[in-house]
Amino acid sequence: MVRCAARPRRRSIGVSDMPIGFDTGLSALIAARTAINTIGQNLANASTPGYSRERVLLETVGGTFSGGLRLGGGVRVNSIERVTDELLLSRLRIQQHEVARRSVGLQNLQEIEQIFGEPGEGGVSALLGNLFNGLSGLAATPDESALRSGVVQAGTALAERIRRIQHDLTSSSQGVDGEIASTTDRINAISQALADINERLTAAQGLGPPPTELLDGQSRLLDELATYVDIRVNDLGAGRVRVNIGGQLLVGVNRAIPLSVSKNSDGKSEVILEDAVAPLDVSSGQLRGLLDLEGSGVKERQDGLDRLAQSLIREFNEIHATGVPSTGGYQSLQASNPLVDTNQNGDFLDELIINAGLPFDVQDGALLVNVIDDATGAITQTSLDIDVSSDTVGDLVNRLSGISGLNASVDGTGRLSVSAAIGKRFHFAPTLDENPDDSNLFGSASGQVTGSATGPFALANGDAISIAVDGGAPQTITFNSAQFANISQATASEVAQAINGTLVGGTAKVVDGHVVVTSNTQGTTSSLLISDVSGSPTSLLGLSTTLDTGAGQSVAVKVSGTYSGTTDEEFTFRPLSDGRIGVTPSLAIEVLDASGQVITTLDVGQGYEPGSPIDVVDGVSVSFGVGAVSQTAGDRFSLKALADSDSANVLSAFGLAAFFTGSGASDIDVSQSLKDDPSLLAQGLSSAASDNQNISRLLSLRDGALGSLGNRSVEEFYNEMVAKLGTDVSREELTFQTETLLFDALNSRLEQARGVSIDEELANLQRFEQAYSAAARFVQAINDVNQTLLSI
Repeated sequence: MVRCAARPRRRSIGVSDMPIGFDTGLSALIAARTAINTIGQNLANASTPGYSRERVLLETVGGTFSGGLRLGGGVRVNSIERVTDELLLSRLRIQQHEVARRSVGLQNLQEIEQIFGEPGEGGVSALLGNLFNGLSGLAATPDESALRSGVVQAGTALAERIRRIQHDLTSSSQGVDGEIASTTDRINAISQALADINERLTAAQGLGPPPTELLDGQSRLLDELATYVDIRVNDLGAGRVRVNIGGQLLVGVNRAIPLSVSKNSDGKSEVILEDAVAPLDVSSGQLRGLLDLEGSGVKERQDGLDRLAQSLIREFNEIHATGVPSTGGYQSLQASNPLVDTNQNGDFLDELIINAGLPFDVQDGALLVNVIDDATGAITQTSLDIDVSSDTVGDLVNRLSGISGLNASVDGTGRLSVSAAIGKRFHFAPTLDENPDDSNLFGSASGQVTGSATGPFALANGDAISIAVDGGAPQTITFNSAQFANISQATASEVAQAINGTLVGGTAKVVDGHVVVTSNTQGTTSSLLISDVSGSPTSLLGLSTTLDTGAGQSVAVKVSGTYSGTTDEEFTFRPLSDGRIGVTPSLAIEVLDASGQVITTLDVGQGYEPGSPIDVVDGVSVSFGVGAVSQTAGDRFSLKALADSDSANVLSAFGLAAFFTGSGASDIDVSQSLKDDPSLLAQGLSSAASDNQNISRLLSLRDGALGSLGNRSVEEFYNEMVAKLGTDVSREELTFQTETLLFDALNSRLEQARGVSIDEELANLQRFEQAYSAAARFVQAINDVNQTLLSI
């Protein structure tokens, strides 16, 4: 029996059994397909912000030996690389800080510029001009009531505009606070997102390269964070980063440190990292720009406008309050500034004036109060000394109420009120006393002797003088120690009191520190003769021992004009000889200042027409009526000339007779009493309807250098403030443009390095398509060869 041999079983061929060259072709197919997929990813994300293109890195596979020859093993994908430029990216983020910071500053300054609205008809500059132009028109026609109303309306429009600007600036400032808070919240959110990515990257370790989608997301977050703050980024490996701000850690491997915002003692915002002992040093970025706005943006303009408003209020009021309205004076006034009950005991009167919560400071000085009798026109002047270290509100109220014809009080709201009795009016103008010789010491119709010396006087116990009045028997006045606190340092008041204790028919009084003895009668029969009895008291007192006889009438002294000096002064007038006004040849009157220096000599002898004004000094004039004056008898009179009738600044501090009310830009306004009755506008320094002297003083503020404004006028200060704002805007625009150009240049270079080029990707796609096709043909060729081999 014949057996057929068994047919051998065909062995299957696996990868390891692939013919030589097949695995090379297969590796080429896989590499080309991977490259094509990567190109597709790039094309798909060509417009994705922050996307970094990927590229496939290929490497040769080691081959095998066959027949003594080493054959290649094909190709394989080494890695898929995320293309970027870390150094350039770091520089770009630094530049991004500055662009964001400048952008915030520029936007805010442009907003402020719009708020001020300069130049424009409704701007403060134009409205200031309207106010001063209105004052100028009123100065030319002071009795025109319509012009007074126009000044009040111009002041009201100006105040409204200042308030509106300050309100809008405050709103802008509050908006900045809100932006700081929201920016800090966004920084915290980004920081936490970066910390989360770090944790995911840690979890992905050992599974291959870091996921590119995480790295791209991380890059986008870092780019956004760089717009808010200046950051420093450090690589921790495996794609993870550490982020620092101002040398302090913000994002670690697995944790973000939250930021918070608080106000410091100066009212400025501070950014603080959790558990940090000091505020964060934010040197750039949008957050730095917002923080800067608190000092040099809105705040600078708010402070400037406040300074302008405060100066307007204070300077206008100091002048206006010391003027006279067209009504000739006030019947009543109420202060616009309320007092503060600092000790909260329910009593405003016990508060020291300096601590009473007034918006403007009171200082040591004096307040001149003029009370006018409507029936006679006579003015009674009273000077109230103010000592801020000891005077209370109650002291001031009592002194005002102590003036005949006035009453003062403080109401329940803390406002001081001053009112005049029926038939009286009052004002606080630096009015010259028209009748300075109210004591009749100069050319008196009575027998009179005036001492040339002022105390203290070195009298001795037992010194005595005799006084013969109207030709009568001499009366002896003996000075003894019991009449004086210290007889060797006797005061003029003590001497006068001692004389009046004995003298009959005559009176001793004190005028400007001098002892004056006068007969109680007038006319040619009135006389006075003083001589020493014991010691030499007449010499000590400076009393003439020559007989002085009265005259048929006293010399009428009239003062006119307005004192234009810059310091308070007291002038003394005294004759250089005896004689009759306008009759005696070479009769002259010398004028001395407070220091005793002769400032001028007035010719009132033969040729002088009695009653004619003579210029004295600094706008002051004086006239002398018919009568006789005597150097021998010590004739004299004094005249106080005030440069400032409120050197203590009481009126502006309390807001009495104010033009403007308020304490700054947020509440400046024109006094409601002026709005209701423009006739209360204090246009002059006298009751004359044509007096425009106070309007002229107000006009001087237009060009006058004010210490409160850095020796600049009101208009100069405001114009400089607006000009600086314009300069700041221009500078910030230029800086922003420069920083943006640099940022764009860096960003362009970065995009060239990491961005997707469609043309380049399409060219690569075509190349790898061809490679894939070629590899497929190679595999087919190998397969055909193998099939041929197997079929043999």
